[in-house]
Amino acid sequence: MMTNCEEFTKDIIEAIFGLQRIREIVKGPARRLRKMEADENITQINIVRQQHSSVFSEKGQEILRINVPGLNNQLSDNHFDTADILARETLQLLYREAIPEIIKCNCTKEGQ
Repeated sequence: MMTNCEEFTKDIIEAIFGLQRIREIVKGPARRLRKMEADENITQINIVRQQHSSVFSEKGQEILRINVPGLNNQLSDNHFDTADILARETLQLLYREAIPEIIKCNCTKEGQ
């Protein structure tokens, strides 16, 4: 059975890989949005125009909701650009805020 720390770490890593995959698809030559929606292995970003980005696991469970300051100013009518902006901003926040939590959590667990 996984601890909360292990589950949190797994969810964040899953989210990072999914977000990176979304960026690859929306920036790819074909810009295959249908492929992005159909691929169940991709972590989805729920595009909400209220200045937050939600990251979902493959099972559809919300892993985390992140406030992205100034997001409304960056959103585009082009869904590909919007998905890329949300993925990029969410990744930056994950690296800045979630990764230190993972390190702290795992170091505390090992120190016991």
